[in-house]
Amino acid sequence: MDTLIEQEVELNQYEIRQSKTDIERLIHPSFVEVGKSGTSYDFDSIIDMMEGEELSSTRIHSQRYECIQLEPSVQLLRYESALVSEFGKVSDFAKRC
Repeated sequence: MDTLIEQEVELNQYEIRQSKTDIERLIHPSFVEVGKSGTSYDFDSIIDMMEGEELSSTRIHSQRYECIQLEPSVQLLRYESALVSEFGKVSDFAKRC
């Protein structure tokens, strides 16, 4: 579980998100994410989104990780996240998996 958490935290780092090599290392090509709006994002749209990001003083905080084993080699990482501004204001709480 520690490795999965470390990799998830890596994906929240701007420098990692700007590196296509790192993104390809951390996200499987068949990965699909459903955003809080209900919109689905596939691998290519995630790459496009991350390439267009600008450096921000807001950071992503994550906590309360839970690892669920779906198959011997397949894990689902569930956790809570929020955005934290440079002034400490917390917003956009979400439960992710």
